[in-house]
Amino acid sequence: MLLALSCNEKEERSAAPAEQSGEQENQPALEPELAEAVAAASASAAAGPAPGTPGQEGPPPRGIFPPGGADAQIGVEAPPVITVGSTGSEPRMQLTGGFGTKANPVTARVEVMLQSGPGGLPVDFDLQFEESPLAAPAAAREGEAGDAEVTPRPRAAVRGRVVGAQVPQGLGQVPAPVKDAVAKLRGVEVAFDLWPNGAATGLRTEMKAGMPAELGDVVRALGDAIAAVTLPYPDEPLGVGGFWMVTSRDGLMGLDLVSYRLARVESIVDGAVTLRVSTKRYAASDDFSLPSLDGSYLLEELQSGGEGALRYRSGRSLPFRGRFQLSLSALVSPRGAPAGAAPGAQRGTLQFVSEARFSEP
Repeated sequence: MLLALSCNEKEERSAAPAEQSGEQENQPALEPELAEAVAAASASAAAGPAPGTPGQEGPPPRGIFPPGGADAQIGVEAPPVITVGSTGSEPRMQLTGGFGTKANPVTARVEVMLQSGPGGLPVDFDLQFEESPLAAPAAAREGEAGDAEVTPRPRAAVRGRVVGAQVPQGLGQVPAPVKDAVAKLRGVEVAFDLWPNGAATGLRTEMKAGMPAELGDVVRALGDAIAAVTLPYPDEPLGVGGFWMVTSRDGLMGLDLVSYRLARVESIVDGAVTLRVSTKRYAASDDFSLPSLDGSYLLEELQSGGEGALRYRSGRSLPFRGRFQLSLSALVSPRGAPAGAAPGAQRGTLQFVSEARFSEP
C-alpha cells in the first residue's frame, strides 16, 4: 500500500523543474567511459581473465561473477580501491570528507523515493551524523626481525540518526495512518566505518522496536543512497575534468555486489565541487535473497547501476545539493522447483528504482 499509494502524486513531482536540485538534468552520461574503466579494472585486478571465465576479459556479461571472480576484483572486507584517470585542469582542489563531531554534527535532508511498482511514496529524512575516532592501528603481528606488520583499518566509526521523518509537503492527500507510520521512523540509525580517504564500508541500518516493518525497504534504500554518495577521494588535488574510479565490495538492498563508481569533477565554485557520479554493480554470486522475500532464489541475470549530479563542500562527505538514482533489475527463479515443472516456468523479474534528493535541512 505504501509503495502504490501515490502514483499520481509521484508523476506530478517528477515533472518538477531540475532547478530544485540545482543541477542540470541533461548533462552527458558517462556510460561509455565507465564501461571502459570497468573493463580495464576487471582485466587488471587478477592480471588476466576472471577465474572461471577462460578467455574472457572485463565484467561478466550477465552481471554475475563466477565463483571466485568477485574476490579477484576486491575482497569482502577490503577497503575501496581508488584509480585516478586524470587530475583535470588548473586550478585544482584537494577534496576531503568527514561527518563532524557530537558537538558539530554533519546534517542532511534526504528525500527517498523507492519504486518496485507503478508508484512510490517519497519520505523526507532529516539526519545527523558524527564520527567517533578509533584507536591508532596496532601491529597485527611481529616479524622475524622485530618489524611490525600494520593491518590497515578504518579511522573512525560513523553513526547517523534520523531526527525527523515525514511525507513531503505538497504531496497531496495522504491518509493519516501513513503519515503516522512514516513519523515512527524517527530514531532509525545508519552506521558504518570510515577510512582515511573517506571511504565508507560495512554500512548497516538499524530500526528500533515499534517501527513499521513495512517501511524497511525504504530505510534500506536510504542506507544504500548514503553509501553511494559517500566517496573516497584521491590523495592528489583535482580540477575540472578530473576523474577517478572507486572499486568496492558493498550491497544494494542487501545483495553482495562489486561496485564501480566513476566520479568526474564538473565544476569548482566558491570552495564547493560538483561531481557527476556513475555506478555499475555486479553480483558476487548467483544467490538472490532479500529481507522482503520468502524462500531461496537463483539469480540468472542482474543489471544494476546509478547516475547522479552532486554538490559537496570541502570537509563534508554528504552532498548539500543534488540527486542520485539507483536501479536494479534481476531475473530470478526459485530454487528447488517442483519436479516436472517446465524450465523457466517460475522465472520472474524483480525491479527496484530508488531516487535520493539531497538538500540542507
